[in-house]
Amino acid sequence: MTDTFSYTFNETKEYDNVLLFCAASNQEAGLFMERTEKLENWQAVYTDLEDHSNLRNVKEGAGNHMITKGAIKIIYTWKEDEDITQEDLNNFWNLVEENAFGVNVELVKSSAEDRQMIFNASFENNSNTWVGYPLPYTLDCSGVRQEILENGTDIFCYVFKENDQENWTRQHCNIASGETFTIAKEGNEYCYVVFGEAVEANGKTLEALKPYRLTNESIEVTNNSNNSCKIFRTYK
Repeated sequence: MTDTFSYTFNETKEYDNVLLFCAASNQEAGLFMERTEKLENWQAVYTDLEDHSNLRNVKEGAGNHMITKGAIKIIYTWKEDEDITQEDLNNFWNLVEENAFGVNVELVKSSAEDRQMIFNASFENNSNTWVGYPLPYTLDCSGVRQEILENGTDIFCYVFKENDQENWTRQHCNIASGETFTIAKEGNEYCYVVFGEAVEANGKTLEALKPYRLTNESIEVTNNSNNSCKIFRTYK
């Protein structure tokens, strides 16, 4: 397996023996993460990711990255013997659009003949309604590259340590500059939130790009930054 990246992630930290987390802030355009060989299940972040029930060459994605600011480009490439047709690409793009929860997606290229598919993704910043994790599926092919499109992009990576991603709910929303928002604790075991900007809660500053475990029934936060603040919530 060939897997390379130029993102500058900070140190990976473990939370409650269930969550691994690291972040790359203020990334420059052109930085990337790339895989050039197809993964076997045992090589993937999670070992039980399944093929789509109806679509060829489409698989459940690990869904372990989230951008909180900026934009990225996704580039898929594959070898001739992988037998990915234009119909496969068309079906996959329809699936992307159907599952672009709170995300702006733009198809740049889709060519079975050239063995390449490219699309851009950036988050909408105008809603404080919780929506599901975006883009939960991936094209099942040998090559995929995630590339930063805008200077100043923030991205984080998280892994559920117990290989039980199917037990976790993942959601995101936005709060505007100056807005106060109440976040309910969900789930029966663990509930974490990550903020794209530093926020204020009970007179304290909660840092950006750091998981906070909710233990009370809810928390009220205020976005005092000049930017829209992405909030990511995951629980089980």
